[in-house]
Amino acid sequence: MEAITAQRIVELFEKDRAALKRFATLVAGEDEVRLALLNAVIRDVATRDYVDRRFAELRDYVDKRFAELREYVDRGFSEIRRDIGELGDRVSSLEVRVSRVEGQLALLIRIFLGLMIPILVALVGILLKLVFMP
Repeated sequence: MEAITAQRIVELFEKDRAALKRFATLVAGEDEVRLALLNAVIRDVATRDYVDRRFAELRDYVDKRFAELREYVDRGFSEIRRDIGELGDRVSSLEVRVSRVEGQLALLIRIFLGLMIPILVALVGILLKLVFMP
């Protein structure tokens, strides 16, 4: 007679699915076995408290990351505001310099006209004299 091993029992159940179902029904009908199975399953099932703790951890993680992101963005905006302020100062400086150049250009035009008008009048006078008094 052949010795029955656990391996041989598994092979027999693999061949005869109906016998496997009957065996499972018999095992599940035993209160102690059912209780052991339920306890094993319950250990793997997430409880409400577990879910709440994990959700709280996730919320804390997201809040922390959001705060870090907000700080990063605020720092970036501070730098941008500082740069814009510096640009504004430079534009103001350029406006002052352009105003000075405009004033100097206007003065130069007045001086030029002040010097050139008498010369032009003299040239016109000379040309008129040459034309009308040969």
